[in-house]
Formats: sequence, C-alpha cells, structure tokens
Amino acid sequence: MSVFPFTTNRALNRRQEIIASADATVAFTDLDSTKFFYEIDILGLTPSSDTVYLYARTSSNNGISYDSSASNYGWVLESHTVTTGLQNQANAGTTFMGLTEVLLGTGANEIADCTIGIFNPSDTNFTSVQSYGAGVDNAAEIFATKCYTMRLSAADVDAIQFFLAAGNLTGKFILREYIA
Repeated sequence: MSVFPFTTNRALNRRQEIIASADATVAFTDLDSTKFFYEIDILGLTPSSDTVYLYARTSSNNGISYDSSASNYGWVLESHTVTTGLQNQANAGTTFMGLTEVLLGTGANEIADCTIGIFNPSDTNFTSVQSYGAGVDNAAEIFATKCYTMRLSAADVDAIQFFLAAGNLTGKFILREYIA
C-alpha cells in the first residue's frame, strides 16, 4: 500500500527491482514521460560509510548525465527522533535532492526504509519529488523523516539516481508506475 493517498494497490504497476550490494549509485532510467506518477520503495538501506545522508539527482537525457549544477534542486526536510525531537533543514539551490535529514550509520541494526514519489516527470514546469522514511540512525535511535523537493529547471525527468554523501549503499529498490 502506498503512502500517497491517491494511489491504490491496483493503480501501481511494479516495473523494476534493483538489489544494490555495495553500489556507489542506483538509477532508474526510461521513465515514461506520459506517466503522471512514479513510486520508488527503498527497503533495508544500509551504507558502507558511517554518518551519511541519502541523496538523489534527476536526468533529462535518460541517465547519460545527471543534473548537478549548484541551482538544480531545492528541498525542505523534516525529521523526528526521540532524543532530538523535530529537526528541520532546507536548501534553496543545491547539486542534489536531500532525502534524509538523519545520519545513517553502519552499526548493527542501523537501517532505513523509504518511499519516494516522483510527480509529473514529463511536466514542463518543475518536477516535484516527495519522500517518507523511517529507520534506525547512527545514534541507534528510531527516526521518521519526510522531504519535499523540487527540480528547479523546467525539463522532463526520465531518470533518477540515488547515492549517499559518501561510500556505497546496499538495499532493495523497487520502481512502480501509476496506472490511471
């Protein structure tokens, strides 16, 4: 079941699954510009480096290159932990989309799960990306996080790439497309 209220199990078609095992990046290409919405589930995300964030970039040339100029993305993040409570972070012009406000770690049971929505990837306006996640951070605390991101250039999005601030990632990545 999706975290996005307009979808149902019948409306999301499972399109691709990638099992990452110490990979620097994970990318989904060939996103169909006629689709309104894509959902990506990241399950069991674990980094190879300690205290890192999860990031993403988009492409308008099907993954040949990913947009990484200083003003390509803007985002607002909110996260909660038991000890630190509510934390907020925002950035108006960056080379990546921030998807977690919480530092991920390499210790036992430090793991994250995340659901990401890509809205209007063919839009000639800015494409928005939202994410919701939970897990155990590098301080062994349970966390919950949500993010709203915009691609700050008007171009279609036909690929998305995930990576960590440092090191490699391991986990299952599932791409679903919305069927109207």
